[in-house]
Amino acid sequence: MQPGPLALFGRGEISEDVYKQPVTVSGLTRDSTGYATLVGMTFAVSDAFYGDISLGWGEQNSIAADTAPIEGFLFNADIVWMPTPMTLVEFLANSQIATANTVDSLGAVSRSYRLSLQHAFWRYLVVGGYLSYETADYTDNPLVDERLREGLTMEYFFNPNMSVYTRYEHTDFFSTDPFGEYTENEIRVGLSIRN
Repeated sequence: MQPGPLALFGRGEISEDVYKQPVTVSGLTRDSTGYATLVGMTFAVSDAFYGDISLGWGEQNSIAADTAPIEGFLFNADIVWMPTPMTLVEFLANSQIATANTVDSLGAVSRSYRLSLQHAFWRYLVVGGYLSYETADYTDNPLVDERLREGLTMEYFFNPNMSVYTRYEHTDFFSTDPFGEYTENEIRVGLSIRN
């Protein structure tokens, strides 16, 4: 396949958070307004390597003058590589401005990164694994949250419309607040029916 043309794009959003109740008994509010702008491109080097990448800036400002704004660099991506017709490698990145109900911080820039691998054994059995990392660094506050996930997946297709799947996921949550740290193991089994 010949490389496809690049396509450039831009995105923008305006946000407004309005709370019916104050956050604290003293009347502290978390009402805020903000925006996010992104510019990026989609690409298709071949049928086996394609995706999109965007960069930008986001900001959220409280109506309370003494509350520091959330602001930061944004990076989003979805890149797919298929080294063989039966194997898929995908990298995902996502950034967003996330408000919170903490008393001394409006919120954080939340960032996540995920690398996954899937391989189809025959046409009806797909096995995969993934690793993801998330972080939230709160503005005007020493609080930093981090989450590391590792997972294994398996899906068995009875036909194109019905499959049974299972997933095991291990999560380690780290925080500068030691009381917020935890470890979690999760197993899911389910049936998927598609129209």
